[in-house]
Amino acid sequence: MGWWRRNRWGLAALVPALLVLVALSAGAIVDSGNLSPTKPLPSGPDGTFEMAGTRVRLVDFAPATDLKTYSGKAFVPPAGVVVWRARIEFLIIVARDTSPITIPGITLSPLPPPIDPSPAFTLPPDSQLLACEMFLEDADGRLFDHNQDDLLDGAASLGSGGCSADFDVPDPMHYITSSYFALPPDAKPVAVRISRPIDYPKYIRLLPGPSGHVAP
Repeated sequence: MGWWRRNRWGLAALVPALLVLVALSAGAIVDSGNLSPTKPLPSGPDGTFEMAGTRVRLVDFAPATDLKTYSGKAFVPPAGVVVWRARIEFLIIVARDTSPITIPGITLSPLPPPIDPSPAFTLPPDSQLLACEMFLEDADGRLFDHNQDDLLDGAASLGSGGCSADFDVPDPMHYITSSYFALPPDAKPVAVRISRPIDYPKYIRLLPGPSGHVAP
């Protein structure tokens, strides 16, 4: 009996573990060059941060042990993966500008809304952080992207995550989002980073702090 035949079951079990390791490695981003956020913004007197007309505060982050599947059962992440949740509060001070863009001799209209507004329906304002980048930083300086679909597949109620409000929030100007991060068991999360390529090299580095809401 050849070596491959004798060890076929061990090799079969090794493949899923390797796939998880590759996915987690892909989730860790290494900063390099000038095309990355390298300068953390200072916090305000109340401990919050402001970027692009939006005040931001980390409410909490901890292991997410209460995730469910779409059938209501407990969600079990892949072997070798620990899921963490970060809850972040946003207060929009200056909404994203959707007025037409005027260039000498040319006027560019903004994109139309996805549905025709009516007197009974108005689109909520968008934060200028709409297309933000969000990563969880661990004690070794590794950065992990949020809501990794391949490792969180099957989990329900993950929400929009990132910096966007869920469609059903009571106040689209002041809301809390939940973002989920798939980490290896040895990762020790210390902060959440938020940035926009247009603001590089500046970024927000959120640390756990005193409780309380973002003040208008």
